[in-house]
Amino acid sequence: MAGGQDDLGELLLPYLHLARRSGSLALGHRAVKQSLSKGRCALLLLASDAGASLRRLETGDTPLLELAADRRRLGAWIGREELSILGVTSADLAAGMLAKVAAEPGGHEAQEDRNGG
Repeated sequence: MAGGQDDLGELLLPYLHLARRSGSLALGHRAVKQSLSKGRCALLLLASDAGASLRRLETGDTPLLELAADRRRLGAWIGREELSILGVTSADLAAGMLAKVAAEPGGHEAQEDRNGG
């Protein structure tokens, strides 16, 4: 992973805090899966040490950012002990996050439609 990607989560912290306060996060596998099935997820963030089942999750067209942060660090950013995956349910916040990432030097592209669907 690129060196700049280590700071990707830190770069997105203000957006994560805003999403948390506005109730625009799906936290954990079950909540993310439910949000995806209802078409409510606009962006997924995956911890570096997420398990195989999460890596195989059917995401459809929802962009996915794999972070350099592990699940303890991702969880700490939003006030949990551990978190392997989260979904951003606000399209506006997700668009802002993706734009912020793309604007960074050596920007990271989200994996889109990785399941062929």
